[in-house]
Amino acid sequence: MPATTHVPARERAQLTCADIRVERGGNTVLSGVGMNVSPRSRWGIVGENGRGKSALLHVLAGTLAPDGVTVAGRLHQPARCP
Repeated sequence: MPATTHVPARERAQLTCADIRVERGGNTVLSGVGMNVSPRSRWGIVGENGRGKSALLHVLAGTLAPDGVTVAGRLHQPARCP
């Protein structure tokens, strides 16, 4: 049986998204948002209140369905679009 090497999740995590769009109550909260998160990278989301920071994080976590998005991710298996 071949030996397996354990690679920590932070070493293999990756997320790519493009063209995220979220509309709420007739207002566009996010439009054309995209980002690439590579292993071991650090990033921050800053902005004024009500500008969509939490909405973006919820879309990336899959807890909020966007009105339009392209998301590709890889941890142990391909991520599915929320």
